[in-house]
Amino acid sequence: MRRVLITGMLAGAIMLILSSATLAQEGNVMMGNYLFLRIRCASSGFTAQQRADAIQQRVNDLLFPGGVGLDTVVVQTTGNTTAVYAGGKVLVTVADCDAQINSTTKQALADTWAQRFRTIYPLVLPRAPGEAPPASG
Repeated sequence: MRRVLITGMLAGAIMLILSSATLAQEGNVMMGNYLFLRIRCASSGFTAQQRADAIQQRVNDLLFPGGVGLDTVVVQTTGNTTAVYAGGKVLVTVADCDAQINSTTKQALADTWAQRFRTIYPLVLPRAPGEAPPASG
C-alpha cells in the first residue's frame, strides 16, 4: 500500500513538472498591450519561444506610421503550408501542432490570427501628432 502511494505521488509530481515545462515553452506575441497570439508548440526545429520571438520581430517591423493596408493581411495555403501574410510578407506560419493544440484546422486558426491582426493593428499603429485614433466599433 505504501509503495502504491509513493508511486502515485511520484507520478503526480512528474505530471506537475511536465505541465510546468510545457507552460514555460509558450511564447506570447504582443501588439502594444494586446495579446496577438500565443505559440504553444515547437515546430521546424524552433522552440515555441523562438517561434514567438520571430513573429514578434515581424509584427514590430510593421509598426510604422501609415503601416500596411489591412487589405494586405491575407491567409494563403501553398501545399501543406498555411500562413498569414501582411504587406506581402509572411507574418506567421501555422504549424500542424498549432492547429492540434487549439483543436482546429490550420486554415481556421490562420483565419482567426489574421482577423486578430486586422482588429488590433489599427489600435497600436503609431499616429502623427494630432491624428485621431481609429473609431472603435
